[in-house]
Amino acid sequence: MYRISRIVVSAALTATVAACGGNAPTPVGGDSGAQKGKFGVFYLVSVARPVGGTIKTADGRLDCGTAGSGHDLCGPVSFDWGVPAVLSAYPDAGLLFQSWAGDCGSAVALSGCRLDTVVDGADKFVAAIFNPSDQLGHARIPSPAQHSPLFFDFVKQVPGTPQCTRCHGATYDGNASAPSCTACHAAAGKPDWLQDCTFCHGSPPTTVPHTPTSTTCSGCHPDTVLAGGTLKPGGKHMNGTADFSEASCGSCHGFPPATGAHLAHFGVTTADLATAAGSVSYGDLGTLETRFPGASPTSAPRAYAFGCGNCHPTDTGRHGDGTLDVDLSPGPAGSLKARNAPGAAFDAASRTCSGAYCHSSGNEVTPTFVTTPSWTSGATLGCAGCHGNPPRYLSGGPGTATANSHFGVNVYGDPWGHVAGLPAPSVGIYKHGGWYGGGSDASMVSCQTCHFDTTDPANTGPSGFYYLDTTLDLDGRSLGGLEGFFACAQCHVEGNPGAPARAGMVLPLRHVNGSRDVQFDARTSLPAFDGLPAAPDRPTKPYWFTVSYGAAEWDRTLVSWTRDPLGGTSGATAQFDLSAARYDPRTKSCTNVACHMSQGSTRFNPAGTGPVDPPLVPLQWGDTYYGNPWTCRKCHALDPSFAY
Repeated sequence: MYRISRIVVSAALTATVAACGGNAPTPVGGDSGAQKGKFGVFYLVSVARPVGGTIKTADGRLDCGTAGSGHDLCGPVSFDWGVPAVLSAYPDAGLLFQSWAGDCGSAVALSGCRLDTVVDGADKFVAAIFNPSDQLGHARIPSPAQHSPLFFDFVKQVPGTPQCTRCHGATYDGNASAPSCTACHAAAGKPDWLQDCTFCHGSPPTTVPHTPTSTTCSGCHPDTVLAGGTLKPGGKHMNGTADFSEASCGSCHGFPPATGAHLAHFGVTTADLATAAGSVSYGDLGTLETRFPGASPTSAPRAYAFGCGNCHPTDTGRHGDGTLDVDLSPGPAGSLKARNAPGAAFDAASRTCSGAYCHSSGNEVTPTFVTTPSWTSGATLGCAGCHGNPPRYLSGGPGTATANSHFGVNVYGDPWGHVAGLPAPSVGIYKHGGWYGGGSDASMVSCQTCHFDTTDPANTGPSGFYYLDTTLDLDGRSLGGLEGFFACAQCHVEGNPGAPARAGMVLPLRHVNGSRDVQFDARTSLPAFDGLPAAPDRPTKPYWFTVSYGAAEWDRTLVSWTRDPLGGTSGATAQFDLSAARYDPRTKSCTNVACHMSQGSTRFNPAGTGPVDPPLVPLQWGDTYYGNPWTCRKCHALDPSFAY
């Protein structure tokens, strides 16, 4: 009768554990009632066939596992009286051991289930529960030293810990399958355990930056604690994260602190953040773009908003420990901080940073890092302060991670690149305003032409339309070439209203966000202003070039003319926009860019007998201009028999 009652009790306990997410075991072994141990001589041990694992003894006499696994030794097995039987639980792949049940009912018996007859001499019945990590429950654990760590892991959302609210209810008041946590704590003298700060962590906690003279809890944790000291209903208490916000930061040192270059790195105001999709918290690694994902470059705040974690530790335990803690070591994958150099660091003596991706050339694989100005210098960085203006580094070849067509030198040492004016492959002999002494004219090609979402459209010259940056450095000597013939300072000087000097200016939304903003200028019309060619050659589209030759090299599907140069009239103006231009980041190539003349399209044939050349492949970033007919033909589709 005793043996049968123990099986019934064990089955009831197993059912209770299964209600907390456990898989119910299946008893095996035949008519256990017909097999009994002998008091003082031996006792029998039987196990319930588990689901999702195996129960074993070291001697192999018990080896009982999931049905069909081949582990079918489920007992009963006899053990000498007074000799312990030790059982171990082994989960199947993808599962974890949850708890023992029956005569070994403890979720903390991690060293195994130990059975003996010293205290309770009788035959034994054992079950083991296995479950996925997110469904682990536990048997009754009355000792706080045992269940408190599990509860704190649950609060911190540690993977693989028991989900307390699954069984004890959302308010911990218990349900049909688990007792009330509140009733148990009340019996121990803590009826308000969920409101009593000292129950879990002290008031204030003993960790930094908490001290007996700290501000009130609500000063740093406004989303958790009310000003009166009680918990905020529906707040962030016990949600697994440290509650810091821009308001809480301001209770101690300002948000951001009004020192050094903080405002240059986070100039977004609290009013702006009230409408932002992204939150701000301690250790935040966000950018302006992550906070305003639906904004356009001109509608977003005109200030950077780098999260504190990009320059400071992301570990709250290092906050407020009395030290100036600048941590530039590479951070989590996908963040800007992950792109920092392995040795990135802040020099406390000079108050400068080195190895930070935000202050680099931006290359994908081998960025060149620069040392920042002193934190308190008040210096304002221009384009050349990080990556050159235009970005200047030796190209690794077309389409490579280090490809560069911003600026370079050809085989003759002449500077070339995407700057100055059309057609502008060689800045050494051409500038906006025409060939030196050649009498032609052209629109400007600037950073805005290919990076329209990054440059500030308000930073224009007298035209009010074209982006103006006269700080361009077009000297080819730094790349092993010759001194450039084109220099903005030849015409643009301070005090000249027709050709003023002006530095570049960017909009922060797409700038320093970890990706390359190639967005062509999609404007399709050109307003009238002084300085344009006179009628009938005055252009009405943003990009134009006055020519009296070579009209057939332009792609007529992309370019229109103020007058037909093929009709024998000289001085016609080729004009176009870049609304159809596209950049493919996978291949680093451009298509439908009218500046490239016939590149990526069918060459115009004035005779109307079909194309002279087949469509050419898109021009890849990093393709160089060498100044010979075969390479010119890549863009201009020149006749290879043309005599130079």
